[in-house]
Amino acid sequence: MVNILELQSPLSFLFHLIEPKLIQMSGISLSPLNNNLHSKAYEGNYEIIKEEILQDNKLLTAVDDSGRQLLHWAAVGGHEELCSLLIEHGAIVDARDDSGWTPLIAAASAGRTLVVRLLIGRGADLNATNNGGHSALQYSASKDHVEDVFS
Repeated sequence: MVNILELQSPLSFLFHLIEPKLIQMSGISLSPLNNNLHSKAYEGNYEIIKEEILQDNKLLTAVDDSGRQLLHWAAVGGHEELCSLLIEHGAIVDARDDSGWTPLIAAASAGRTLVVRLLIGRGADLNATNNGGHSALQYSASKDHVEDVFS
C-alpha cells in the first residue's frame, strides 16, 4: 500500500488517484518525475519538446527513473498533438516502462480517450498488458470509456 504522505509530487498524487487498486496490483512506481523534459511532456509544452527533439532525436527514448519515455508522459497528460509529434519523429508507440506500461495503457488508465484513439491509429498493441496483467481495454472499462475508445 502506498503511503500518500510519501508521495513527492502532484503527479505522483495523480497516479495514486487513478484506480488505486489497479495501480497497486500493477506495481507501477509512484516516484516523482526526475527529468524536466518529462515534466514538460506531461504538461503538454509542445514547442519546448519540439525544439529539444529537433536538436537531439535521442531524447525521444530518454527515460525517467521509472523507465517512462516522453510519449508515456504526453499520453497520460492527454496531449494528442504532442503525442503525434513524438511519434512522427520516431517515438516508440509501444515503449514499455519498468512496470510494463505502454503509452496506450497509461492513456487508458488516465481516461485520455483522444490519445487512446490516436495511439491505436498509430499501431499501438491493443493486447499489450503491464506487469500486473492489465490492458488498455481493462483500464478503459474501469473508466466507462470502452465504447468511446473502441467503437
